[in-house]
Amino acid sequence: MRVPTRRFWTTTVALAFLAAAAGPAAAAGEPKHYPSRQGEQAPPVASPPTVTPRPEFRVRLGLYQPTGDGGDFWQLEQDAFTGSVEDLEDLLLAMDFVLPLNRWTGVMFTLGYFDASERRVDKRFVDEFGNDIAFQSDLEMTPMTVAFVGYLTPPGSRVRPYLAAGGGLYWWEYAEGGDFVVDGEEIITTYYIDDGADFGWFAAAGLSIAVAPAWAIVLEGRWTGVALDVGGDFAPYGGDLDVSGWEATAGFSWSF
Repeated sequence: MRVPTRRFWTTTVALAFLAAAAGPAAAAGEPKHYPSRQGEQAPPVASPPTVTPRPEFRVRLGLYQPTGDGGDFWQLEQDAFTGSVEDLEDLLLAMDFVLPLNRWTGVMFTLGYFDASERRVDKRFVDEFGNDIAFQSDLEMTPMTVAFVGYLTPPGSRVRPYLAAGGGLYWWEYAEGGDFVVDGEEIITTYYIDDGADFGWFAAAGLSIAVAPAWAIVLEGRWTGVALDVGGDFAPYGGDLDVSGWEATAGFSWSF
């Protein structure tokens, strides 16, 4: 049987059209597939950079206030002369080198200088004109100490409170010069002196306040315990001279 040519082509075109229309519909019914992200790691979260502590050089200036009872030496003199150990109050200059051990601790080496004087008067006698018989006491100290330092905030903090404790040698010179009564009747002008080095200790608390990457303001308070073994020209009336006291200083530091 012969199929008409026109019907054949009409049927072929219709089937082709249906096939073309059914293809996308069939594909739309199938499950969709997307690239899998399993096995991929999330990008790491950036952590703040670690600040490495650096050695630090500090200069401080402030006040040293002896508050000790003066010890045996001063007690012997109190009955005869005016004045107290507390009157030996004066400026203190100190330089520190702080070597960090880790992010929280360090070792501090300190060199200081203190020089004070006071006028003292004999309470028992006056001269022939009724004037005071007076002399001057001078105390000079140069402490050389080492201490362990603990910080309360990490390096890079704007404010770093710290605590410290240590000890060392306190080089000193004590002198009395002026007018003195000898044997209760003769007034002489003379000068007595002794020097030495004695061990002392201290505890400190302070703040380091950063003002630039390498610079900071330093505020510090210390309590020092030290007694000087006075002899020399003062023998046999020498003894311990207790000049323990408070120190309050301010200054700056440079990290390098």
